[in-house]
Amino acid sequence: MRYLDLLEMRAIAYKYASKLVDYPYDEDIEKMRDMLADFVAVLSRLEQLEAKYNGVAEAASEAAAMLLSELNKLGRDEFQAEYVSTFELGSPKPLCPPYENEYVEPGELKESKVFIDALNTTSPQFMDVKHGLDVLATVSIFYETYGVQVSQTTPDHLVVELEFMYYLTAKEYEALKNEKQKDARMYRKAQAEFIENHLSLWLERLANCIREKGSLKGYGELISSINVFTTKDYDVIKKYMDATSYK
Repeated sequence: MRYLDLLEMRAIAYKYASKLVDYPYDEDIEKMRDMLADFVAVLSRLEQLEAKYNGVAEAASEAAAMLLSELNKLGRDEFQAEYVSTFELGSPKPLCPPYENEYVEPGELKESKVFIDALNTTSPQFMDVKHGLDVLATVSIFYETYGVQVSQTTPDHLVVELEFMYYLTAKEYEALKNEKQKDARMYRKAQAEFIENHLSLWLERLANCIREKGSLKGYGELISSINVFTTKDYDVIKKYMDATSYK
């Protein structure tokens, strides 16, 4: 089934994206060149499977070249230090915190189906958002609705949001493999809603922050290329939204 191949590549792309924007530990630095190459290869495969992805591999390839150039110039220790000052530590905060809440105002959020359904529950964790949209609360609603718990960082962290997209695509893949069409459509719609209501609102803003303030411009281009991918991915998800045949 061609769509299953597409879905598998999508899941892998989100997995690589979340790993590549996370803190580069020593072992990650050693694997970075290969990981970036693999990410580009996965995006190239997506372009072969679906024309709507045209351009995603080129954007990621250019970002990869810039990031590796900066790594070669700075060396491992300084590269890691610059990552920390850009994303993790600073006074009063890092240059470009990787949290959606830093870039999205509550008024920009939309009342997705997941949000509306949650407001019809009596769960205590949803009570605070009954009188207005809030970034952290709405992201948490998505996770809670689909059985995901976040404990080590805040729910709106870039790595967590990309990991969540990997989770949703993997769950759709699993459902289709088991011929559970209703479950597959549920996870597919969740992917579209999460991109529309969250990722699409802030990835490019974070990328621009890095371009303007950060020293690791390669991360700005990498996050921008991920935004290109998620934007085109949204169009692909919508294409197959209510599909019953996947040939």
